[in-house]
Amino acid sequence: MFTKILEELTSRTPGVLGAVVMGLDGIAVQVSQVAASPSLEDMGMEYSFLLSKIANAGKNFESGSMQDMMITYEQVNVVARMLDEEYFLAVALGKGGNLGKCRYLTKIAASKIKEIL
Repeated sequence: MFTKILEELTSRTPGVLGAVVMGLDGIAVQVSQVAASPSLEDMGMEYSFLLSKIANAGKNFESGSMQDMMITYEQVNVVARMLDEEYFLAVALGKGGNLGKCRYLTKIAASKIKEIL
């Protein structure tokens, strides 16, 4: 359903490892895996719980709905952007990848996916 959008995102982002559209229930809707590791379905499952908790915290503190989140590890950066109340887009970027371009293209891809949802 979102294959072209994810392929465009991953092909235009230097250093990208892959992208996934996930539900907060931990079920992958669409995956575009560029590198063998990390497993984006497994990563998405783990982050779905975290994102749902963070989104709820924002509501509890009257901060509005969560827009995006970035997590930085030694070898991988993860950019996650909420698509609606149930779905999010997560992109894994390898060390040395272009983080600014990744965040920009993730925002554009999320807008396109939202139109379909």
